[in-house]
Amino acid sequence: MANRLTKGKGLFGSLRINGVIAGNTHTEKTTVTTLTDAAETLTATMVVTNGGLLVGTPTASRAKTIPTGTLTCAALKGYAVGDTFDVSVVNLAAATHPLVITAGTDATIVGVATVAALTSATFKVRVSAANTVVWYRV
Repeated sequence: MANRLTKGKGLFGSLRINGVIAGNTHTEKTTVTTLTDAAETLTATMVVTNGGLLVGTPTASRAKTIPTGTLTCAALKGYAVGDTFDVSVVNLAAATHPLVITAGTDATIVGVATVAALTSATFKVRVSAANTVVWYRV
């Protein structure tokens, strides 16, 4: 049976209305989380609930420990093994002061965990088992 919008032709991908693409859009609310100028343990709220945009301006090398796998998974609400989300870390330091991402309990980091001054890094976080996550630098 044909539908009225497509007159029986399949509609896949985006939808153009008055010359504007109206389909396949994705937005989400993200809170910019300002990191302290000290060693700290990141919270699940910082990396999951707020949208995972972490910005810091360290005046020396600063360790940032990721939350435990248990805390991360609890914040995901109804997660399944294989679920992923992104976390971005932006280092605004003008000098050579890095942000060093360190692993928490039941959390693993794959790839370079140091975010150099005036650079950023994105991590794809994957639930690898019950209450266990892996942060892949991409």
